Amino acid sequence: MFITGQLYRRQELHEKFGGQHQTGISTPAKQPFIFLFTSEDTFDKHKYEDGWTSDGTFSYSGQGRTGDMVFVAGNAAVRDHAANGKDLHLFENAGRGMVRYLGQMVSAGYQVISNRPDSHGNLRSVIQFHLVPLSATADQTPTEQDLRSLNEVPHDDFLDSRQDPETSCREAKALVRQRTLATKAVVLARANGNCEGCGNAAPFVALDGTPYLETHHVRRLTDGGPDDPRWVIALCPNCHQKAHKAIARDAFNDELMLRLMTVASTRMDLTISTRKRN
Repeated sequence: MFITGQLYRRQELHEKFGGQHQTGISTPAKQPFIFLFTSEDTFDKHKYEDGWTSDGTFSYSGQGRTGDMVFVAGNAAVRDHAANGKDLHLFENAGRGMVRYLGQMVSAGYQVISNRPDSHGNLRSVIQFHLVPLSATADQTPTEQDLRSLNEVPHDDFLDSRQDPETSCREAKALVRQRTLATKAVVLARANGNCEGCGNAAPFVALDGTPYLETHHVRRLTDGGPDDPRWVIALCPNCHQKAHKAIARDAFNDELMLRLMTVASTRMDLTISTRKRN
């Protein structure tokens, strides 16, 4: 969709996709993604502290120029982006209305830091998100050991999941990997050996003895990252390629999304029913 390192005119991005023009966190209403904008100038002007860390994560300041930062609007959108099926696209200011694309990111958590000055010099609490490049999570498949370690985690915990607070930069990559593997494990367990696209059984048994299915993110063109099971579906290779490469892929992904909504609704009904019996 966007090319890492390429320059884009910010005004044209908003004209094409929507979203707020003047804020660091822009949330286009009709798109499955969020724009994040950063600039070296923002540190001096608004006391934000953005930048890459020694651990390879990107520390990104929350929204709000004065007073304590709170989880509303853009801050809430970034915190809950995976659960809401929204991707994060990070850009940096390149001057003269241009922005450079840094890549697709995953928010692994955040820290609330006290006693930081706002744009008026008053001390306040700020939110620092820890962003991990999506490329760092690519091609991660649960091993037998991963599946065993995740075996006791209830599916509903993932369906209701939100980011854990007070995650440090050092923990971010490990947490992203854990969530990626957990999401895949939950989705494959939910499919129970059958493609959630066509309904047929998996085409073969993999070397680890499990039915072979692939996980697909219904709201993005690429796959990978610790998305929420509500937005990830298990497909046979044929349906997976159809979702990415067919002329009618948009319609097919819409169909897959409706199926996922039905799965989530059914699971919730079963959970409520079980609680009533207990």
